[in-house]
Amino acid sequence: MRVVVLVEDYSGYESPFLAQHGVSFLIEKNGKKVLFDTGQSAYPVLHNMRLLGIRPESIDYVFLSHCHYDHTGGLLEILKAIGRRVPVIAHPTLFRRHFVTRPHLRDVGIPFRREDVEELAELYLTAEPIEIVEGLFSTGEIRDREDFERVSIGFIR
Repeated sequence: MRVVVLVEDYSGYESPFLAQHGVSFLIEKNGKKVLFDTGQSAYPVLHNMRLLGIRPESIDYVFLSHCHYDHTGGLLEILKAIGRRVPVIAHPTLFRRHFVTRPHLRDVGIPFRREDVEELAELYLTAEPIEIVEGLFSTGEIRDREDFERVSIGFIR
């Protein structure tokens, strides 16, 4: 298995790679490629993929960890770059509204409608663990939280 960081919050000084708030990883397992999250926007993800010699059309699955824009914002443009309908795996509440109150009230959920995604991909929404490719599993919904995770200052569910 190989995991490639496509985008995250930091890019080294004078690096040709782009960074942004959010994350995206490419996981390769058994000849299949799973895009894990799509960053805040597609441009840095696709730029970094080009630098790494990774063709978007080689992606077999997209997995979204949760609904926040910094993990889902690049989805539509990346699906267009893939150029064919691939499964997008996510939690059933992917399209719920999700707000923060600090520094001001704003929606931080996925910036697309379900119908926008369904035009480009096959949605597979599940709260249960799933084997995405042989030997590569999602955890499913994580319901229990540690005490330090229970404090959600500024978030409205």
